[in-house]
Amino acid sequence: MNDFSEEYVENYEQKCLCVLVLDVSNLLGPAQIAEMNKSLQEFYKIIQEDETTSQRMEFCIITYGEGVSIIQEPCTVERFSMPAIPSSKSLPALTEAINEAIGKVDARKRWYKETGQIYYRPMIVLVSKEKYTSVYESPLYEILKRDISEKIYSFVNFVMDVMSHQEEWIVSMGNGSKDFSSAFHKILVNEFVRDWLT
Repeated sequence: MNDFSEEYVENYEQKCLCVLVLDVSNLLGPAQIAEMNKSLQEFYKIIQEDETTSQRMEFCIITYGEGVSIIQEPCTVERFSMPAIPSSKSLPALTEAINEAIGKVDARKRWYKETGQIYYRPMIVLVSKEKYTSVYESPLYEILKRDISEKIYSFVNFVMDVMSHQEEWIVSMGNGSKDFSSAFHKILVNEFVRDWLT
């Protein structure tokens, strides 16, 4: 249940929730899981070392593979350390994971309002192996398009394999780990975080 009613407010800096939705299914090899972990640790370090951003940015971590797991409930970087994300031997449960992320965004926004906190538009960041037709052929696709157009949250999908797609929220990074790491940091740190939170 997405309920933060018993949580107290640590600071009243304007918050921005970043929900990381991470593919840990058997579609990813050990090298890709390792590169994902490396990029997440670097991203966490950048946020942690910025005094202003560290007070404003909240992280929630959801993994999907063998079902959907909430690795980290929303909180600022000072309250958690970025965990090592384990791999799974199961096929991905992407639709369920994105629905969980949307639920976390809705619940956290309600909590911000109930506790008198102002906030930036939340971000849902999906890191996946490839394009999943299950999303584009489901009602979830229309929900994503509507919510993004209405600026309820921002959504970006980092795809670890080469693909071509017309949606503006898809970021293709090729097969090389360097491509993944550089794109991940360029978009999340330079375009999203520093422009919005500093």
